[in-house]
Amino acid sequence: MPAYLIVDAADIVTDTGETDQRADEYRVLAQQSIRQFGGRYLVMGASPVALSGEWPAERVVTVVEFPDRATLDRWHASPEYTDAAQIRKTSIDARILLADGIDD
Repeated sequence: MPAYLIVDAADIVTDTGETDQRADEYRVLAQQSIRQFGGRYLVMGASPVALSGEWPAERVVTVVEFPDRATLDRWHASPEYTDAAQIRKTSIDARILLADGIDD
């Protein structure tokens, strides 16, 4: 069954200095690592429209589908992604969620 990575991120960076470059570096490394582990972007950096409730205008959403939970877990623990995650922690305000999909 597929597993989904859901990212809720501020469309701004969190520290000072070369943050735009660091955020871009994170995005490149994260995208490469996701594809290496068979991840497929379903939504990338989109500004959602709230049909009910409110969604802050400065936040964006990314959704990535992995073949299964085990693959998503391997990706998340991989050196390729953990290196990228260290960059993310100082450049992007993000919440990262995992959700298991359902079989058809």
